[in-house]
Amino acid sequence: MSSSQGPVTILLESLLRKDFECLRSALDPRVRFRALAPGESVDVGSADEAVGVFRRWFGDKDELELVFSEA
Repeated sequence: MSSSQGPVTILLESLLRKDFECLRSALDPRVRFRALAPGESVDVGSADEAVGVFRRWFGDKDELELVFSEA
């Protein structure tokens, strides 16, 4: 991954590859991550916790496909 890529691009590409260590590097260690998902409300206050949520949501999926991204 190029160092010129922005954090959102790094986050998305890392998630698509399920590279959770790289995903963690795109987040500030003190990130506050809040989300609403079907049957779940998430409110965490660290990169480790946020990555844990992404790992729980996407880690066991066989394939992830990015449909659209725009910044």
